[in-house]
Amino acid sequence: MNPRLRPVLIVVVLALGFVAFYGVAALQEASRKSAVRSAAIAEAEALIADGSGADSSRLMAQLLELGQEDHEARVVCGRLELLRGRPERAVELLRPTLQDTASEAALRAATQAWLLHCERAAGDAGTRRALLADGLGFAERAAALSGTADDWFRCWQAAVRLGDAEAAARALTALASVDAGGLRERTATMIAGMQSPDSTPPAMEAVADLALSWGQPPLELRLLECGMRIAQNDLVVALRLADEATAEAPNRFEARNLAATAHHSAAMQTAEGPERDRHIKIRDAQIEWLDANAEADDARRPTWLSWRQAR
Repeated sequence: MNPRLRPVLIVVVLALGFVAFYGVAALQEASRKSAVRSAAIAEAEALIADGSGADSSRLMAQLLELGQEDHEARVVCGRLELLRGRPERAVELLRPTLQDTASEAALRAATQAWLLHCERAAGDAGTRRALLADGLGFAERAAALSGTADDWFRCWQAAVRLGDAEAAARALTALASVDAGGLRERTATMIAGMQSPDSTPPAMEAVADLALSWGQPPLELRLLECGMRIAQNDLVVALRLADEATAEAPNRFEARNLAATAHHSAAMQTAEGPERDRHIKIRDAQIEWLDANAEADDARRPTWLSWRQAR
């Protein structure tokens, strides 16, 4: 070997050694981070599966450290926030993941987050309507990708809440195809059937049995049962359903109206005293919200006014 080349060769060998050493170290670190990520996501999925995500702060912090571009981790965090009852935080986490190539999981979680945020914490009527429109868009995209009854039912819910009759009809048609006779299709069909002016109300037993089959019935079904209980003067159950609905969805117009109706009926049937005063106070609080949020030409305004005057 030419002696003049020896120093060059030594430098090259040393350089290759350094590259190999740090390359192996980098690969090991990448492998470690990948293992940590996989373990964190698996742990989060387990928490979501058993509904025990209340104490997930440590895990969420670990997942969010993976970075803004790790959409899978952000979606999992969004789902954990939904489990913790924080839809507004879920909206923040999910928003960057909803591009054109968004996954079914991202779109499904976004549908739930946007609808819950609208019903619990959103601002004025215009803001709530915008959230519902976005939620319906996410729901339609999720249902188009998955074709499942769950996604089509959420799509139907979003359309009904938004008041988009065409989108609701499309979702109901899809449900009839993928879930004929199933719990979701029967629920949507029953409620949709009540929209016609000449519709015949279903039997109370049928509504109660359907709600029981759900275990945790959707809000639409509970509101239907509440209205029917009021009509039958079964105020004990109606008041419970109305109060649960307004606590769960304080921005839901139908929940507020039914609560006002139920508490007014109860007040008028209760002797003077603290219990009657309690019903009147709750009724007037619901009417105050309805008066502030209803359309100016809402035909129910004279009824609400007459109720507030009744003591």
